[in-house]
Amino acid sequence: MKDKSENRRGHKKTKVGWIPEGWESRTFAESFAVIMDGTHFSPKLEDGPKKYITSKNIRKGFLDLQNCAHISDESHREIYKKCPVCLGQILPKLPLPPIPTII
Repeated sequence: MKDKSENRRGHKKTKVGWIPEGWESRTFAESFAVIMDGTHFSPKLEDGPKKYITSKNIRKGFLDLQNCAHISDESHREIYKKCPVCLGQILPKLPLPPIPTII
């Protein structure tokens, strides 16, 4: 059986299959400067000033802050030391396949 993209104008064959001509195939390591795995602990949730975002807040490519939990400034500093997150970064939601969300 022939691949549907084979001989299709504007596509090229790569190690991952047929992709559009202008695309590249890369590994995660080639694509991202930093890959982190989070803190692996949950801080004490309280009525603090900082929003605490988890995978539950990632919804089909956007960040849902409607029912976001909150933490103290101190908890935020501890988390941020181990896992700093900045605008423009991508948060993949696991399990795979991830639905990335750009923040």
